[in-house]
Amino acid sequence: MDNLSDSAIVLAETTWTTDQLLTLLGTIFVPLVLAAVAIYQFVIRSHFHHLKEQREEAKAQAKKKQKELDAAHADLDGKEKELATTKAELDGKEKELAKVRTGSGASSFPDPHVRESFWDGITRVESLPAAVNEVRQKLAQSAKYYHWAGVFEVLAAHPDLVNSSRPGEKSLYTPLHQAAYGGAPVEVVQRLIDLGAWRTLQNSRGERAVDIAVRKGHKGIVSLLEPHYRRQVPLGILLAIQRQFHTFIRQRAGHLVQEHALRLPELEPLLGMENPQVLFVLPGKKGSFGYRLEQVGVEARLVVEVPGSFVPGAGQKTVITCRGEETPKTGSK
Repeated sequence: MDNLSDSAIVLAETTWTTDQLLTLLGTIFVPLVLAAVAIYQFVIRSHFHHLKEQREEAKAQAKKKQKELDAAHADLDGKEKELATTKAELDGKEKELAKVRTGSGASSFPDPHVRESFWDGITRVESLPAAVNEVRQKLAQSAKYYHWAGVFEVLAAHPDLVNSSRPGEKSLYTPLHQAAYGGAPVEVVQRLIDLGAWRTLQNSRGERAVDIAVRKGHKGIVSLLEPHYRRQVPLGILLAIQRQFHTFIRQRAGHLVQEHALRLPELEPLLGMENPQVLFVLPGKKGSFGYRLEQVGVEARLVVEVPGSFVPGAGQKTVITCRGEETPKTGSK
């Protein structure tokens, strides 16, 4: 303890020269300053390194977003091209259908003053262009789940599909059959009928819409679905004419009937039409059969024309009765 006191006294009593003070300060404080500077530089370098990493990450994110945006633009361009192609395809199909309907212009069927009705013989998805199948699937799906707004939206653009069923499905349910099965509101059923839905059209079980409504207990729409016949033809005679008509079709387009499993026309819907004429269009731009019912009772006959030139016998007018077919003389109506 005495030694320490003596050293402190000696240090206090020592007279420091300027050089000695500078040397002492240099010995003590310079390392501290250098350490502080080193720490400051480390902090600054770390900060700038962090900023650089953030900048690089931001640039990488921006690059990624730009790629996603470019991909989205490319996808949008692809969708627009696909839409344009689909529209062109549909326009082409409309033109082809118009040609099939009118042929070379020599045929008078169908009457241009009468709203056309179409027999839907398509049963397979493969028989349709992709765009047309998509429309029909949408219609069938909407009807199946009773989304009537969706049904009428499709029918507004494609009124000829009112009696169509879903391609690839064996039930052969049309929108009216679905309405009967689900007990649709009267307004929906009436609107379908007003759009041309046939009350006499049968599903694969041989049921009409009214039969389905009765089976499901939907009494509120049964009377509305009861067929209204505008002309009377004995059922036996009508079925005999129908068999002769099917033979007529098979003789001229049997390979298409077999290849596409076509559903051949039923004639009972003609009895409820104001103007009983229908067009049966074959798939693949292969022609069509136009047919209309003339006379009633035992004198009933079916007048068939084949517009265009795709099917053997095209341009001819054939009359089919319960006894068979005959070709009218030139100039006959």
